[in-house]
Amino acid sequence: EREWDELFFASDVNLPYFLYGYLMRLCEFYVIIGDDGSYFPVPVNRKAGFVRVLQPYFFQMGGPFSRNQNTFKDFPAALKYIQRHAIVVNLHIRGELLVYEEEIERMGFRILRRATYLRGPVKNEEQLLSQYSENHIRNIEKAQKNDIYIENEEPDMERVLHVFMNTRGEELKLPPSYYSLFMELY
Repeated sequence: EREWDELFFASDVNLPYFLYGYLMRLCEFYVIIGDDGSYFPVPVNRKAGFVRVLQPYFFQMGGPFSRNQNTFKDFPAALKYIQRHAIVVNLHIRGELLVYEEEIERMGFRILRRATYLRGPVKNEEQLLSQYSENHIRNIEKAQKNDIYIENEEPDMERVLHVFMNTRGEELKLPPSYYSLFMELY
């Protein structure tokens, strides 16, 4: 575990999805080690004796990572290996891996583009205000004059989860175990 996380922190990938403890809670995974020094955690799921590579919920962007900044030349070979050993493959990869887009499509994979929103580091108030437009600052001052304030509180995740379960969650028909996993990860 310690060695894995040290490798992750030495890479240029700064997504929490690759931390060992996080991955272990989400799914079983195999690791493909490339000749270029990259490590590719592959989420696996077995059903009726067949290996399926399925991206778990709460793990939006996968793919290899390496101490050698952005050297993923073995990525297409890793996909070929996965393709030979899994009956189903559904992976969500990071955008920088799309340099191999033509090669990936030639292997028969379909690429779907989806947006993933990441919350950046919290900035101090001065830095935030310097990025606001003049109109936005005027609206804030107007709200303050009228005693309107917005407080930034830690969200009530149980309430957020309840709202999700009763809206989008009903469409997705997720099993209860996903919701309990989300609360555990939070």
